[in-house]
Amino acid sequence: MAAIPDRQRMGAAILFTAASGTGCGLLVLLGVFASGATIPSDRWFGAAALGLALGAIALGLAAWRHHPGHPGGVFGALAQWRSSWLARSGALAATACAASSPFAVGWIGYGEVDGNWRAFGIAAAVLAGVAVHATAMVYATVEPVPAWCNRWTVPLFLALSGFAGALWLNALLHVFGRARPDAALIVVLTLFLAFYLKRRYWRFIDAVRAAPGRADEEPPRVAWEMDYRIDRERAIRLRRYAFALLFALPLVLTMAAMEAAPWLAALAALAAALSGSAGIVIERLLFFGEADRGADAA
Repeated sequence: MAAIPDRQRMGAAILFTAASGTGCGLLVLLGVFASGATIPSDRWFGAAALGLALGAIALGLAAWRHHPGHPGGVFGALAQWRSSWLARSGALAATACAASSPFAVGWIGYGEVDGNWRAFGIAAAVLAGVAVHATAMVYATVEPVPAWCNRWTVPLFLALSGFAGALWLNALLHVFGRARPDAALIVVLTLFLAFYLKRRYWRFIDAVRAAPGRADEEPPRVAWEMDYRIDRERAIRLRRYAFALLFALPLVLTMAAMEAAPWLAALAALAAALSGSAGIVIERLLFFGEADRGADAA
């Protein structure tokens, strides 16, 4: 089998973490809030919301098969469950999709999300949240790479997953004419949490670069290293793009959607979700591209 180019492997890692994180974040919110007043029990809304969440997870799993160090499919993931966080993340994401099937039957088939149907939704939400945690641990346990192995990686992955899910939930509610202030509030709260964690993470890896004596060290190596690096000048530029697309623009658009006419609010909320998704892709490009530069001088 021909070797997969580093850019392609990088793309697979970005798509896996971004798509599955977004889908899992949306699935968590659907499972937790579906039986409350925040999310309608309308069948068509359920089909759209669950379809988007499960479709994003499926896209992430497709990319997961091309991730460096992948265990070789679902059966390989089960075989390596005890030894590989990458195997656990793929298996948990697939299990979350399977667990959401009864929830989808109740919501789409019967228009019900209460009672036993809600139990299935909560189970799927828990599995989705654990899947995001496992995905973060794939990188947080790589000790030779300080840009990954630190205390900010896991909470950052979880916060960005919840933020992405909140953006798309808010967009769907607007599109279906069911906009609610509490959904927008979830977007704002998760946005500020993700922004805080991302800023702390960037400050941490900048401090690692600036540490005395690290400039002469060789870049760290890992078993499935992606030999794709982003230089310091380009990283600064990409950070600005990530900040604008991931945090600034979604905040402005979400706030604008609260006061606009319904059709304009729906466009603004959808644009916020698309901007946030683009920002996460850039954020992940930086996450992987700056990792092997952790030993470089500032």
